[in-house]
Amino acid sequence: MEKSVFVQARDLPPEKRHAAEVLLGGALSEDELVLIRSSKGRILKPGLTGDALTEAYQRFFERADATARKAEGVPEGEIDAAIDEAVEYVRHNRG
Repeated sequence: MEKSVFVQARDLPPEKRHAAEVLLGGALSEDELVLIRSSKGRILKPGLTGDALTEAYQRFFERADATARKAEGVPEGEIDAAIDEAVEYVRHNRG
């Protein structure tokens, strides 16, 4: 059975807020929403850690920056329309 709770960080009692910050690895802002979920599922593949995780984040941010540079000057509505068009194409042209 899965259980979950959503709560604003500002509404957490100090001991629960501290526990959430320890689990998340850093301080919470007052306006952050905290989601805690439990389930009986299992992790199928462990995530990256250490240097491998740092490198993956670096590659992700470099890719995001390169994509943002390509889109400079393009109105947000045009970007959204292009994404919608691509999604529709993929949706209707699957093999």
